[in-house]
Amino acid sequence: MRHRPSGSAGAPGIERLSRWAAWGVLAVIVYATLSPLHVRPTIEASPVSLERSLAFAALGATFQVGYPGRSARVLALVLAAAFGLEALQVLTPDRHGELDDALVKAAAGLAGCVGGSLAARWLRRGR
Repeated sequence: MRHRPSGSAGAPGIERLSRWAAWGVLAVIVYATLSPLHVRPTIEASPVSLERSLAFAALGATFQVGYPGRSARVLALVLAAAFGLEALQVLTPDRHGELDDALVKAAAGLAGCVGGSLAARWLRRGR
């Protein structure tokens, strides 16, 4: 029988999958945030704020499930991504960073972290 370190969600396969998904989500967010507008991926007929919210909620949730017991670090990473990527948009010729956009991303990322933390606890209980 393998010993699981404390803080493990009780499902090492889920944690590993979540880690891969989290880094993949972050890569997609970086690409979508910093790429030229004409190549930016979008969801048809949805407001941009909904896309941002879903992306950052997914980022927070997948990192939180993938790295249980590291909530402060996960939240710091999500907030740094929200504010940092928005700030980096000023370096691109056709984009502009907005505080309102960063706040939407940060709030959605925080909500995702909370949801991910609840999911990790549920997994730890073995349900």
